[in-house]
Amino acid sequence: MKKFFYISAVLLLGACSDLSVSKEEALAGELPGDFDWEVYAELNNDVLQSQIIFDINAKIPANAGSARREECVKFLLNNDGESSAFAENLYLNYVGCPKKGWSPAGECEGVYAQVPAYNKNGQCAIGGCWSGGWDEPVSLNDDPGAEEFGLKDVLPGKVATYKAQPNNNDIQIRTMCKFVLPGAETLKEAEDYLEGFPYDNTLVKQHFFLVGRSEGRPYKYCEGTVGSLRDTTMALKLGGNNIMYDFGAHLFCFDKVTQGIYLLK
Repeated sequence: MKKFFYISAVLLLGACSDLSVSKEEALAGELPGDFDWEVYAELNNDVLQSQIIFDINAKIPANAGSARREECVKFLLNNDGESSAFAENLYLNYVGCPKKGWSPAGECEGVYAQVPAYNKNGQCAIGGCWSGGWDEPVSLNDDPGAEEFGLKDVLPGKVATYKAQPNNNDIQIRTMCKFVLPGAETLKEAEDYLEGFPYDNTLVKQHFFLVGRSEGRPYKYCEGTVGSLRDTTMALKLGGNNIMYDFGAHLFCFDKVTQGIYLLK
């Protein structure tokens, strides 16, 4: 029944453009009464990231090739060859990576702890991120297998290798490049594009309705008394060998202090 509900929702909203009922009106009765799209997007920054990435992909010429590789890294370093503030902003605020490094041999911590894709077999691998963090690597005394330097220190070398080797697909650079405006002539132009991006709040609301609720994503910050820490026992299991969990029967909040996701009573 739950699976049918979400498939029906996709069909309903996909057809809204052909009906007199607007998407906003169709969503009105399907969202929690205290839903705030800006708070949801703040808690789930990939929702807004996807809008930027889609827009940038549409702007990249089909035959860009090596020219795109060159332009997407030109603002990642300062004139003195050191990592730029722009690169730091991309890495922390758009890619959404942690400033502080972590031990890959242990479980992820904080907001990353409850993302199943980052936690596998007792190891922490945050997609597109450098385990040395930006500028606060883990002490080698605590974990000899950790990265010794933060991305800020190794980025110049990574950029040089990326430019010199056409087949190099450095994951950190490739991920940051997703947010660099194609054809930007100046750093200011690239910055202004990101700062002034016209986010579509209806798409954010649709994300919660069609995806976020089922995935058990928090839509607001916790206040007062809340339920238990979110876990898979609260979800409906779907699929065979590739198990998927549907949390759509519940609503969740995010606790700023514990960095945990909790069931709303």
